[in-house]
Amino acid sequence: MALAHGAPYALSAVSAAGSLLCALVLPAQAAPSPPAAGPRRRLAALHEATAALRTVRAAPWLALVMVQGVAVFTLSRICQVNLFQPVLLDHGIGEGSHGAVLAAMTVAEAVASARPQWLTPRLRPATWVTLLSLAMAGTLAGLALGGPWTVIVLLCLFAALCGFVYPLQRKLVNDAIPHGAPRATLLSVESIVDRAVCALAAVATGAYLAAGRLDTLLWHSALLTGALMAVWHLVLRRSRRRAHGRPPLHPVRLGPDRPILHGHAQPADG
Repeated sequence: MALAHGAPYALSAVSAAGSLLCALVLPAQAAPSPPAAGPRRRLAALHEATAALRTVRAAPWLALVMVQGVAVFTLSRICQVNLFQPVLLDHGIGEGSHGAVLAAMTVAEAVASARPQWLTPRLRPATWVTLLSLAMAGTLAGLALGGPWTVIVLLCLFAALCGFVYPLQRKLVNDAIPHGAPRATLLSVESIVDRAVCALAAVATGAYLAAGRLDTLLWHSALLTGALMAVWHLVLRRSRRRAHGRPPLHPVRLGPDRPILHGHAQPADG
Protein backbone atom coordinates (compact mmCIF):
# COMPACT_ATOMS: atom_id res chain seq x y z
CA MET A 1 0.00 0.00 0.00
CA ALA A 2 3.00 2.30 0.36
CA LEU A 3 3.48 1.97 -3.42
CA ALA A 4 -0.14 1.98 -4.57
CA HIS A 5 -3.31 2.18 -2.54
CA GLY A 6 -5.15 0.15 -5.19
CA ALA A 7 -2.76 -2.78 -4.90
CA PRO A 8 -4.89 -4.77 -2.39
CA TYR A 9 -7.89 -4.62 -4.71
CA ALA A 10 -5.85 -5.69 -7.73
CA LEU A 11 -4.34 -8.57 -5.75
CA SER A 12 -7.82 -9.59 -4.60
CA ALA A 13 -8.97 -9.72 -8.22
CA VAL A 14 -5.97 -11.85 -9.17
CA SER A 15 -6.68 -14.17 -6.24
CA ALA A 16 -10.33 -14.51 -7.29
CA ALA A 17 -9.24 -15.34 -10.84
CA GLY A 18 -6.90 -18.02 -9.51
CA SER A 19 -9.73 -19.50 -7.42
CA LEU A 20 -11.95 -19.59 -10.51
CA LEU A 21 -9.22 -21.39 -12.45
CA CYS A 22 -8.87 -23.98 -9.68
CA ALA A 23 -12.63 -24.54 -9.72
CA LEU A 24 -12.65 -25.01 -13.48
CA VAL A 25 -9.91 -27.65 -13.50
CA LEU A 26 -11.55 -29.73 -10.77
CA PRO A 27 -13.01 -33.01 -12.09
CA ALA A 28 -16.72 -33.12 -12.75
CA GLN A 29 -19.09 -35.26 -10.70
CA ALA A 30 -19.22 -38.90 -11.80
CA ALA A 31 -23.01 -39.07 -11.77
CA PRO A 32 -24.61 -35.63 -11.60
CA SER A 33 -27.98 -35.75 -9.92
CA PRO A 34 -30.94 -33.91 -11.45
CA PRO A 35 -31.78 -30.63 -9.74
CA ALA A 36 -34.47 -31.06 -7.12
CA ALA A 37 -37.60 -29.03 -7.09
CA GLY A 38 -37.74 -25.89 -4.97
CA PRO A 39 -39.95 -27.15 -2.11
CA ARG A 40 -38.18 -30.51 -2.07
CA ARG A 41 -34.81 -28.79 -1.87
CA ARG A 42 -35.96 -26.62 1.01
CA LEU A 43 -37.28 -29.67 2.85
CA ALA A 44 -33.96 -31.44 2.33
CA ALA A 45 -32.05 -28.44 3.68
CA LEU A 46 -34.37 -28.25 6.70
CA HIS A 47 -33.88 -31.96 7.31
CA GLU A 48 -30.10 -31.58 7.18
CA ALA A 49 -30.16 -28.65 9.61
CA THR A 50 -32.44 -30.53 12.02
CA ALA A 51 -30.20 -33.59 11.86
CA ALA A 52 -27.14 -31.42 12.56
CA LEU A 53 -28.76 -29.85 15.63
CA ARG A 54 -29.80 -33.29 16.90
CA THR A 55 -26.26 -34.53 16.46
CA VAL A 56 -24.81 -31.65 18.48
CA ARG A 57 -27.42 -32.18 21.20
CA ALA A 58 -26.78 -35.92 21.37
CA ALA A 59 -22.97 -35.59 21.31
CA PRO A 60 -21.80 -33.30 24.16
CA TRP A 61 -18.15 -33.85 23.24
CA LEU A 62 -18.78 -32.49 19.74
CA ALA A 63 -20.40 -29.38 21.18
CA LEU A 64 -17.49 -28.87 23.56
CA VAL A 65 -14.80 -29.08 20.88
CA MET A 66 -16.82 -26.76 18.66
CA VAL A 67 -17.01 -24.17 21.45
CA GLN A 68 -13.27 -24.55 21.98
CA GLY A 69 -12.72 -24.01 18.27
CA VAL A 70 -14.85 -20.86 18.28
CA ALA A 71 -12.72 -19.42 21.09
CA VAL A 72 -9.47 -20.21 19.27
CA PHE A 73 -10.70 -18.85 15.95
CA THR A 74 -12.01 -15.64 17.48
CA LEU A 75 -8.80 -15.01 19.40
CA SER A 76 -6.63 -15.53 16.33
CA ARG A 77 -8.89 -13.41 14.11
CA ILE A 78 -8.94 -10.49 16.54
CA CYS A 79 -5.15 -10.45 16.83
CA GLN A 80 -4.14 -11.16 13.24
CA VAL A 81 -6.81 -9.05 11.52
CA ASN A 82 -8.47 -6.49 13.77
CA LEU A 83 -5.52 -5.59 16.00
CA PHE A 84 -2.61 -6.21 13.62
CA GLN A 85 -2.18 -2.65 12.34
CA PRO A 86 -3.30 -0.83 15.54
CA VAL A 87 -0.73 -2.74 17.59
CA LEU A 88 2.10 -2.05 15.15
CA LEU A 89 1.20 1.63 14.79
CA ASP A 90 0.89 2.01 18.57
CA HIS A 91 4.51 0.81 18.93
CA GLY A 92 5.86 3.13 16.24
CA ILE A 93 6.13 0.57 13.42
CA GLY A 94 5.21 2.34 10.19
CA GLU A 95 2.99 1.07 7.40
CA GLY A 96 6.00 0.41 5.19
CA SER A 97 7.06 -2.44 7.52
CA HIS A 98 3.64 -4.02 7.98
CA GLY A 99 3.99 -6.25 4.94
CA ALA A 100 7.30 -7.67 6.15
CA VAL A 101 5.84 -8.39 9.60
CA LEU A 102 2.81 -10.07 8.07
CA ALA A 103 5.07 -12.16 5.81
CA ALA A 104 7.11 -13.30 8.83
CA MET A 105 3.91 -14.23 10.66
CA THR A 106 2.68 -16.22 7.65
CA VAL A 107 5.94 -18.17 7.46
CA ALA A 108 5.84 -18.88 11.21
CA GLU A 109 2.27 -20.17 10.98
CA ALA A 110 3.01 -22.30 7.92
CA VAL A 111 6.08 -23.92 9.50
CA ALA A 112 4.21 -24.69 12.74
CA SER A 113 1.17 -26.13 10.97
CA ALA A 114 3.45 -28.40 8.93
CA ARG A 115 5.26 -29.72 12.02
CA PRO A 116 2.60 -31.03 14.45
CA GLN A 117 5.01 -33.85 15.37
CA TRP A 118 7.02 -31.32 17.36
CA LEU A 119 4.31 -31.56 20.03
CA THR A 120 4.76 -34.43 22.43
CA PRO A 121 2.16 -37.23 22.15
CA ARG A 122 2.02 -37.54 25.94
CA LEU A 123 -0.83 -35.04 26.10
CA ARG A 124 -4.23 -35.40 24.49
CA PRO A 125 -5.08 -33.13 21.53
CA ALA A 126 -7.80 -31.41 23.60
CA THR A 127 -5.25 -30.64 26.31
CA TRP A 128 -2.82 -29.32 23.73
CA VAL A 129 -5.49 -27.04 22.26
CA THR A 130 -6.21 -25.64 25.72
CA LEU A 131 -2.54 -25.08 26.54
CA LEU A 132 -1.88 -23.47 23.17
CA SER A 133 -4.96 -21.25 23.61
CA LEU A 134 -3.66 -20.09 26.99
CA ALA A 135 -0.26 -19.44 25.41
CA MET A 136 -1.97 -17.38 22.70
CA ALA A 137 -3.75 -15.38 25.40
CA GLY A 138 -0.47 -14.78 27.24
CA THR A 139 1.20 -13.66 24.02
CA LEU A 140 -1.67 -11.28 23.37
CA ALA A 141 -1.25 -9.74 26.82
CA GLY A 142 2.50 -9.44 26.23
CA LEU A 143 1.85 -7.16 23.26
CA ALA A 144 0.86 -4.46 25.74
CA LEU A 145 4.22 -4.62 27.54
CA GLY A 146 6.99 -4.98 24.94
CA GLY A 147 8.77 -2.63 22.59
CA PRO A 148 8.70 -2.68 18.76
CA TRP A 149 10.99 -5.71 18.25
CA THR A 150 9.38 -7.56 21.16
CA VAL A 151 5.98 -6.99 19.58
CA ILE A 152 7.17 -8.35 16.24
CA VAL A 153 8.57 -11.47 17.91
CA LEU A 154 5.38 -11.96 19.91
CA LEU A 155 3.24 -11.60 16.80
CA CYS A 156 5.32 -14.27 15.05
CA LEU A 157 5.04 -16.48 18.13
CA PHE A 158 1.29 -15.95 18.16
CA ALA A 159 1.11 -16.98 14.49
CA ALA A 160 3.19 -20.10 15.21
CA LEU A 161 0.83 -21.05 18.06
CA CYS A 162 -2.10 -20.65 15.66
CA GLY A 163 -0.30 -22.93 13.22
CA PHE A 164 0.01 -25.62 15.88
CA VAL A 165 -3.53 -25.34 17.20
CA TYR A 166 -5.52 -25.25 13.93
CA PRO A 167 -4.76 -28.85 12.75
CA LEU A 168 -5.32 -30.24 16.24
CA GLN A 169 -8.65 -28.51 16.65
CA ARG A 170 -9.79 -29.59 13.17
CA LYS A 171 -8.91 -33.18 13.99
CA LEU A 172 -10.87 -33.00 17.24
CA VAL A 173 -13.98 -31.77 15.44
CA ASN A 174 -13.71 -34.28 12.60
CA ASP A 175 -13.18 -37.19 15.01
CA ALA A 176 -16.08 -36.07 17.21
CA ILE A 177 -18.64 -36.10 14.38
CA PRO A 178 -20.51 -39.43 14.59
CA HIS A 179 -20.66 -41.75 11.62
CA GLY A 180 -23.63 -40.98 9.39
CA ALA A 181 -24.09 -37.44 10.69
CA PRO A 182 -24.36 -34.56 8.18
CA ARG A 183 -20.68 -33.64 8.36
CA ALA A 184 -20.78 -30.82 5.81
CA THR A 185 -23.77 -29.20 7.50
CA LEU A 186 -22.14 -29.43 10.94
CA LEU A 187 -18.93 -27.84 9.70
CA SER A 188 -20.92 -25.11 7.97
CA VAL A 189 -22.83 -24.37 11.19
CA GLU A 190 -19.54 -24.16 13.09
CA SER A 191 -18.15 -21.77 10.49
CA ILE A 192 -21.23 -19.55 10.71
CA VAL A 193 -20.96 -19.43 14.50
CA ASP A 194 -17.25 -18.58 14.19
CA ARG A 195 -18.00 -15.60 11.97
CA ALA A 196 -20.89 -14.42 14.13
CA VAL A 197 -18.78 -14.43 17.30
CA CYS A 198 -15.94 -12.69 15.44
CA ALA A 199 -18.38 -9.99 14.30
CA LEU A 200 -19.49 -9.36 17.88
CA ALA A 201 -15.87 -9.32 19.05
CA ALA A 202 -15.01 -6.84 16.28
CA VAL A 203 -17.71 -4.47 17.51
CA ALA A 204 -16.29 -4.62 21.04
CA THR A 205 -12.77 -4.16 19.64
CA GLY A 206 -13.87 -1.04 17.79
CA ALA A 207 -15.33 0.41 20.97
CA TYR A 208 -12.07 -0.18 22.86
CA LEU A 209 -9.98 1.34 20.09
CA ALA A 210 -12.28 4.35 19.74
CA ALA A 211 -11.75 5.03 23.44
CA GLY A 212 -7.97 4.68 23.08
CA ARG A 213 -7.81 1.63 25.36
CA LEU A 214 -5.73 -0.78 23.27
CA ASP A 215 -3.71 -2.13 26.20
CA THR A 216 -6.89 -2.71 28.20
CA LEU A 217 -8.36 -4.61 25.25
CA LEU A 218 -5.32 -6.88 25.07
CA TRP A 219 -5.46 -7.65 28.80
CA HIS A 220 -9.21 -8.21 28.80
CA SER A 221 -8.94 -10.54 25.79
CA ALA A 222 -6.28 -12.59 27.54
CA LEU A 223 -8.24 -12.81 30.79
CA LEU A 224 -11.47 -13.71 29.00
CA THR A 225 -9.71 -16.48 27.09
CA GLY A 226 -8.25 -17.90 30.29
CA ALA A 227 -11.66 -17.83 31.97
CA LEU A 228 -13.34 -19.52 29.00
CA MET A 229 -10.74 -22.29 28.94
CA ALA A 230 -11.17 -22.85 32.68
CA VAL A 231 -14.96 -23.11 32.34
CA TRP A 232 -14.51 -25.41 29.33
CA HIS A 233 -12.35 -27.79 31.33
CA LEU A 234 -14.78 -27.78 34.25
CA VAL A 235 -17.66 -28.68 31.94
CA LEU A 236 -15.52 -31.34 30.25
CA ARG A 237 -14.55 -32.89 33.58
CA ARG A 238 -18.17 -32.91 34.74
CA SER A 239 -19.34 -34.57 31.52
CA ARG A 240 -16.66 -37.24 31.88
CA ARG A 241 -17.73 -37.91 35.46
CA ARG A 242 -21.31 -38.35 34.34
CA ALA A 243 -20.23 -40.71 31.57
CA HIS A 244 -18.09 -42.82 33.92
CA GLY A 245 -20.52 -42.63 36.83
CA ARG A 246 -23.36 -44.50 35.15
CA PRO A 247 -23.87 -47.96 36.63
CA PRO A 248 -23.15 -50.85 34.27
CA LEU A 249 -26.16 -52.71 32.98
CA HIS A 250 -25.22 -56.27 33.94
CA PRO A 251 -27.69 -58.80 35.39
CA VAL A 252 -27.74 -59.43 39.13
CA ARG A 253 -29.55 -62.43 40.61
CA LEU A 254 -31.81 -61.92 43.60
CA GLY A 255 -33.13 -65.45 43.58
CA PRO A 256 -34.46 -68.09 41.24
CA ASP A 257 -35.94 -66.59 38.09
CA ARG A 258 -35.62 -63.01 39.44
CA PRO A 259 -32.88 -61.28 37.49
CA ILE A 260 -32.65 -57.48 37.49
CA LEU A 261 -30.37 -54.97 35.83
CA HIS A 262 -27.92 -53.34 38.17
CA GLY A 263 -29.25 -49.90 39.10
CA HIS A 264 -32.78 -50.68 37.86
CA ALA A 265 -34.45 -52.92 40.48
CA GLN A 266 -37.79 -54.45 39.64
CA PRO A 267 -40.65 -53.98 42.12
CA ALA A 268 -41.35 -56.93 44.39
CA ASP A 269 -44.41 -59.02 43.63
CA GLY A 270 -47.31 -58.49 46.00
